[in-house]
Amino acid sequence: MLLALLLLAPAHVVVPEKVKEQRSAENIATTPILGDAALAEALGPPDLKPGSWAEYAIRTRGESDARVRFSILPPALDNGWYWLEEAGVNGDGLASAVKLRLHGDPSDPHNYDRMYVYVAGQAPIEVPIDQLPLPDPPKKGAGKVVKGRPERIEVRAGVYDKAEPLRLRDVRVWRSRQVPLWGLVKAESPRQTVELIAAGRTGAHSTFPTGWTDDQSQGKGSESMK
Repeated sequence: MLLALLLLAPAHVVVPEKVKEQRSAENIATTPILGDAALAEALGPPDLKPGSWAEYAIRTRGESDARVRFSILPPALDNGWYWLEEAGVNGDGLASAVKLRLHGDPSDPHNYDRMYVYVAGQAPIEVPIDQLPLPDPPKKGAGKVVKGRPERIEVRAGVYDKAEPLRLRDVRVWRSRQVPLWGLVKAESPRQTVELIAAGRTGAHSTFPTGWTDDQSQGKGSESMK
């Protein structure tokens, strides 16, 4: 659905058959965020401050436009753990979200220990991590990242006067320290464009239903597909 090579390239997670049958949640996209280790290394680690968020428009040739928002949900957790939520609307207008509890690098799916999936109009479900065929962390492909001189770039979120351009093969990326998380302002490949719509360092919130909780010990919350 989203990018496979660029930064917001959430790889398709193959949801277990039981989940697909009961929730039609097939091919829900989630991390890894970075599609190439060289590009991830050039961008540097994301800013994982709770409350930060960034929303992007994704245009893919031959497909309808989509939107995706990444949020580091407050409050902060102990021992470096945090909640990352990816919420999006595809070209058909279907809204869905994936909520992950993890530590460390979000591009490595082996750092996840809890995963919840929400499709609009349905109850959230927990997907056991051990039932997912998680992909390996991104690897460095051929070529090297070329860094350019800071330049002015205008996107829907505004104007960035000193965005740093990066190029890896046929992928171009602009980043700025003003943008939370990965600093991504815009990314382009021959097939796809990602453009920042809005972002903030505070105000991140979950798109899961009001009153829903992931605290299973309270006797309420999502269904569990174990």
